[in-house]
Amino acid sequence: MRFCRECGFPRAYGRYIAWTSDGTVQGRDIARTRLVFVEVDEVRNLFSRISEAIGLPVDPIVYRAEKEVGRRFIGALVPDIFTKVPASSIARPLFLARFVVHVLAGYMAALGMGRARLLEYKPARFVKVELTDSHDLPLVAGDIAGIVEYLDRAGMDAAWEEPVAGPAVLSLTKVSDTRPADERLMLEAVECLPGKVSYDFCPRCGVPREVSDNLKFELERGVIRNAVTGGREVALPAQSFAAVFRELAAELGDEVTDLLESTEQEYMRESSAARRFVADLDDGDPLTLLSDFPWRGLGNPMRAEKTDHGLEVVVENAFNPGMVAGRVAGLYEAAADTRVKVSWVEERPGRLKVTMARSVGWEQD
Repeated sequence: MRFCRECGFPRAYGRYIAWTSDGTVQGRDIARTRLVFVEVDEVRNLFSRISEAIGLPVDPIVYRAEKEVGRRFIGALVPDIFTKVPASSIARPLFLARFVVHVLAGYMAALGMGRARLLEYKPARFVKVELTDSHDLPLVAGDIAGIVEYLDRAGMDAAWEEPVAGPAVLSLTKVSDTRPADERLMLEAVECLPGKVSYDFCPRCGVPREVSDNLKFELERGVIRNAVTGGREVALPAQSFAAVFRELAAELGDEVTDLLESTEQEYMRESSAARRFVADLDDGDPLTLLSDFPWRGLGNPMRAEKTDHGLEVVVENAFNPGMVAGRVAGLYEAAADTRVKVSWVEERPGRLKVTMARSVGWEQD
């Protein structure tokens, strides 16, 4: 992959990803996939806390949901004629499978999802893939399983283990002669409200300076680092995130929505670098807390007003209302060194209002 001589960012980002004036980040693919940049520890923490709360691992649910995402993703990229080719060893030789994996591995690495390498391929029967530095194994396993199901037109099941050290190995085995039918996990197409977000675009590659200044790549590992915090980041399809949590809610109940909000609030309060944005909210602009929202694709912060009891924030085109509300509240808590009760409402489609009130009786430790 080539890098821009002006800003040092991968040139492919400028060709295939658009940072829009409405606070969203969109792929230039046929599906116009919406992307969101989040911390890897943030994603892992969400799944871990939900598992702890319900007393069951959520990995199987996450994997099953992401399989649907993988099938729909590859379906938007690969011509239908490819899937009509018989899935035999002659029609699908190993070198062709390796080429497909090579292309997909490059895509994964550029988004910070780690590296993949094909170890074994028996068309429509068995696939073994080596995964290095995966951002989240159930998500990656689901993506790859969904892609294989679509291309080989067979139902696949997966097995993997979290490695103590070194790469993980994902094994996919055929369990049916037809791939699963698409059911409730629809990738929602969301209409965004217009906005006026402006960027300082690199004149050579078209990537905003706000992005190239904050994110650095280790492409040989498929890792993205935050240049300020040093933490690992990943670019995830927003619809993928929505599909996974819609499946979790369907399986586990509405409590998942509350867990999502409260977990994100705590994570941002304890793990974020919020204090570098605003040292003192009494003198600073609260919107500064949300200055990274647009380039991350989290949404378009429109208004932040201090109230007698806390803060009220409006974000348009929030990629996930519960997660964005929790993120806003956690950032405020970290910057103001306080605790708040948070409530949120979608005033109309695409417009999220988050209200935070300081908890009575809370005292600094």
